[in-house]
This record gives sequence, structure tokens and C-alpha cells, in this order.
Amino acid sequence: MHSPFQNFFSHNQLILISEGLARNRDIEEFMDFFDRNQQFRRNNWVLITRSDPSSIMSLPGVTLSAPSQRIVNIIKQQDLSSFYPETRLGEFIKNLGCEGIDVFAAGIQIEPNEAEVREELARGSSENGSKEDQKTIGTLVKLGGTAVFRGSRLVGWLNERESRGLLWVRGKVKGGEITVPCNQEKTSGQDKSFSLEILRSSARIKPELSDGELSVTVKINADAVVHEIECMMEVDQPAFIRSLEEGLAGAIQVEVEAALAKAQQEYQSDIFGFGEALHKMNPALWGELRQEWPDIYRSLPVYLEVDARVTRTGLVTKPVQMGH
Repeated sequence: MHSPFQNFFSHNQLILISEGLARNRDIEEFMDFFDRNQQFRRNNWVLITRSDPSSIMSLPGVTLSAPSQRIVNIIKQQDLSSFYPETRLGEFIKNLGCEGIDVFAAGIQIEPNEAEVREELARGSSENGSKEDQKTIGTLVKLGGTAVFRGSRLVGWLNERESRGLLWVRGKVKGGEITVPCNQEKTSGQDKSFSLEILRSSARIKPELSDGELSVTVKINADAVVHEIECMMEVDQPAFIRSLEEGLAGAIQVEVEAALAKAQQEYQSDIFGFGEALHKMNPALWGELRQEWPDIYRSLPVYLEVDARVTRTGLVTKPVQMGH
């Protein structure tokens, strides 16, 4: 970095790393700068850019002129969706130096704009807006997906559902909605479903060695409330509550299994920290297996135990329906 002035980074909130750099360079080579410099706060967000970082930072804003502040606002608004990880600099650097875990971070990119952004621009700008204003039309900065590293380099991406599957295992799902089919007959050619709002979650990773076979059991706890119901059922019936909880547990398991399949089979990246959990539980055993861990991890049996609870069903007991 060359500048005639002294650099000052204490105000910094974001660290953007391009996908090309993350794929072709060992990430610790340039993360050392952020780790060593006392001005960088450990709560900086780390994001991997699918688009050119300069194009993201130069995109004019409608309500905020500072690109970094716009991105921070996007992160805060989308944080509770749990479709991407909230990765801070301190955690990222710590995991880089840990054995048995690979790092990951949220992705950010420029996508085609939505109608509401066009409307917002029209309300906030004159018809003969500046050229900088016109650049905003047709583009939108969006967070989504998870950049997956194996060792020091980026190897691939998880989509939104796979990302939440990762966060379930890490115990970091803090909110969002999840939709579960009603398992009833279709009405008017449409599948009926119910929507649940996630309140909180926790997870525990437990490695187990039995008869010389290593496996991992992941225990996930999740609490949710009913957000919307299309099924023609009375929600105050115990049987219906049980079906809600079973459906929620099944939906969580589907998301986790999708993340496991992608990370274990395609990327061979231990973003879940199974190796780290084994290291903490049995350091001696980890010392024996650490060199072979990539091969062990690829075929490691993972068993899921999901305890899902629906704590509230709302103010009404019957869904809204047309009168006859």
C-alpha cells in the first residue's frame, strides 16, 4: 500500500477480499497485515466479493453516499435471515490458526436491480439525475451464499440453504423463516405449507470412537413460532403442534444434510469444525489422525439429532378461510 500520508484504519468496518485473490493466493499472506496492525478492530466484517471489489465500492448510493456504510446496513438488515455467516476479523484469523477447522465467510456481489430500488431512485432523484445516479439503475449490491476455504484457499460456494445448514451445525442461526409442507392434498393445484419464524438455536458437536470407528453426532436445538399457516387445521391441538415440530426438525435436517454433502464430498473442507471438536475432546487421538484427517473427514459418518420446539402459535386457532 503506497500513500504520501499516514494510513489510519481505526474507522474501518469492512474487509473485502476478491474471489480471484482468495482462489489464487494463500489467504494468510495478506491477513497477516490485518492481524498485525493494531488499528484494525477485531469486529471488522470479512466478506468475499464475487464481483470486482472496486465496482462494489464505487457504486453510488441512493440514501447513503459512503459505500462501506451501505454495506454495513445491508449486513445488519439481512443478519437475522441466517442465510449467510456473520464473519468477523477476529474469528476469521483465530480459525485460520486453529487445527481441525477451515474458514468461511459471507459473499457479496452486484446483481440486477429490483423494482423497489428503481422506485427509491425515482423518489430521491430528479428526472435529469447525474451520471453517478444513473449508474445505480439496474444494479444492486447483495449479500448471499458462503465462501468455503480448504486450508488457505477458496474452493467453492454454498448457496443460501446450504449456508443455513452450516450455521445450524455451528449453532449460529439467530432468526429467519423456514417453510414446511403440510403433507396434505393439494388445493387448487397449489401445495399448502406453514411458515415458522426461528427464534434461537444451539448446537453441540460430539465426536465418538466406537470399535475403532470414528463418527460425529451433531445435536441441534431450535425454537420457533408460527408465522403463517395455509393448512386447514386447528393449531391448538397437541397432534398439530407435534406435526409442526416434526416438520421443522425435518426441514432443518434437510438443510444440514445439503451443507454436509457439499462440504464433505465436493470441497473436502471441514468448515463445521469436526476436527477441532475431536482435538478438544481427545488431543492424543487427534495427534494420531491429524495427517490423515482430510481423507477421514471425507467419509466421516455424521449423525443428526434435532430437537425442534414450537413455542407459540399466534392469536388465532384456525387459519383464515373463505366463507361458504
